[in-house]
Parts: sequence; C-alpha cells; structure tokens
Amino acid sequence: MRKYNQYGRSMIEMLGVLSIVGVISVGGMSLIHNARVIREETQLASDVAQLGAVAKKLSCQYDENYGSYTNFLNQSAAIPAHMKYVASGDYIEAAQDAAITVTGDTSYFVINVSGLETGGCLKLATTNWGNKHSNGCLGVTIGGEDASSCMQSASSACSASSAKSSDTTNYPMKNTTASSLCGNNSTVKIWFKSCR
Repeated sequence: MRKYNQYGRSMIEMLGVLSIVGVISVGGMSLIHNARVIREETQLASDVAQLGAVAKKLSCQYDENYGSYTNFLNQSAAIPAHMKYVASGDYIEAAQDAAITVTGDTSYFVINVSGLETGGCLKLATTNWGNKHSNGCLGVTIGGEDASSCMQSASSACSASSAKSSDTTNYPMKNTTASSLCGNNSTVKIWFKSCR
C-alpha cells in the first residue's frame, strides 16, 4: 500500500484558527466601542464648558423676552456648529444623544444635561468646572436634587458647593459620590453665577 503525504489543514485546526480570529475580532470591536464612548464623553464635557463660557459672557445681555437661555444662546449664534438646536423641545442636541438646556435668572444660570449614560454622568459630575471666584461656577448636582436651595445653604448633604459658603468639600464631586448618584438616563446640572 502506498502512503500519500497530505499537506492540507484538518477541520479541527481550521476551527481552532477561526475561534482565535473570532475572539480577537470581538476584543477589537470592544476596544473600538470603548474608545468611541470615551471620545463622546470628552466631546460632551468640552461642549458644556464652551456653552458655560459663552452663557457667562452673554448672561448680562439675557432678557426674559428671549424666552429661555437655550433659545437666547441659539439666537446669539453661540451654540457650537456640530451641535443642533431643537426648537420644538427648546434643547440642544449633544454627543451621546444628551439634551442640554440652559435655565436661570438674573443671579445664576444652570446648564442641564439630561439623558446621560452612566459614564457621561460621571465625567460631567467629577470635572472641575472652576469656582465662584474664577468663572462663577457654583457647583454640580445630579438628578432631581433641589439645587437652588442647596446653593443657598452650607449643608454637607448637598452635592453642590454652596454659593454662600467657602466649603467646597462636595465639589468637584468625588468619584464615589458621583458613582452612587449616576445611572443611565441621568441629569447633571452645572450651576454658574451670572455676570451680575
């Protein structure tokens, strides 16, 4: 009987190679997804910082005849070009499908960022946005917290630093505090003193 040499691959070897390629592909896709999410969170924080600076600069010109601060920023062409003002809901569409509104009165304004995923919420809550002496930032609140009363007290239960206190132990928010308050579909509010 003659023996023939076989130079091909066996089915088991091919299945092994395919499974390794599959694992590498899934890992690579996961890394790409994570990088995209981190880029969007960073972009959102940058957009909020830009809106805060512009709103602070324009807050002296704000008048209730404009309607909301959000509409005022839109009419002032102060919204970054890659973001979209949605007139029907009076909000700004941002990265990660977050919705930004700006509200306030003559003493302060608030940048409300809603519809956040947990990572985006953590990024915004733990960012140091400045302070009341540098750019007028009064602090950060998460969720439905009554931030206006929080701003007027020195309560350590508040996650925002108080406008009438030099205590800044709660701002910038610590990661552990933010982690306990952030979840999917969170709202982060960043409070600023107006120019007045």
